Amino acid sequence: MAPLRLSFIIRAAYDQLPTGDNLRRWQLAEDDKCQLCGETQTLQHVLSACKEALARGRYTWRHNQVFGKIVNALEDARKVSSAKKPEQAVESWKSKWTQPKDLLGGASDWKIVADLPGRRSYPSMIQESNCRPDIVLTSEKGKTCIIIELTVPYESNMSKRNEAKMAKYEELCSSMRRQGLKTLLFAVEVGARGFCGTSAYNLLKQLGLPSQQKTRYVRAIAEAAERASYWI
Repeated sequence: MAPLRLSFIIRAAYDQLPTGDNLRRWQLAEDDKCQLCGETQTLQHVLSACKEALARGRYTWRHNQVFGKIVNALEDARKVSSAKKPEQAVESWKSKWTQPKDLLGGASDWKIVADLPGRRSYPSMIQESNCRPDIVLTSEKGKTCIIIELTVPYESNMSKRNEAKMAKYEELCSSMRRQGLKTLLFAVEVGARGFCGTSAYNLLKQLGLPSQQKTRYVRAIAEAAERASYWI
């Protein structure tokens, strides 16, 4: 790693970056206020809680940097799944409510819709709802829908954000199941300082990617969050 980037990672992990509250505690500044919004400037505030930074799209930009890596992983997983012979495909569903060992289950007709320019062709039942998930994968042959929602919170808020996202989309998933679709929901968290949550590991594990490829994507996703936060 470049020295500045390595320094940022270590100092961010131990909350030793020159934020307003640290500078005041170190007696290097009299004011601990955020220059953008006027609130107390802690590391958590800078990376995930500044209303002005949110309004200017800084957190959305970081989200999309991570988001792009996950979409790339899904595209590669779809290629791997499509290349499998029928007899190699893992049985995806033992029942309506169980999760497959291989998330894409060897199907060859997966379609990926993402909340990105040119890729927002959501299925009609989602268009009719008030929800716009980050990613929707559908297989007509398997009558299956996989919904993925990404959040890039401060690490101490990962569990809270996971619960909120699961609750937000539970009604949509229940509605789709009542219509006969096998539906899975993944709320994925990647920390603002570049620490992947358990949910991110779980998703990548179930994609059926080769081990080296999975490890590469874990690293790429973490680096995308960390690099974006460095610029923020």
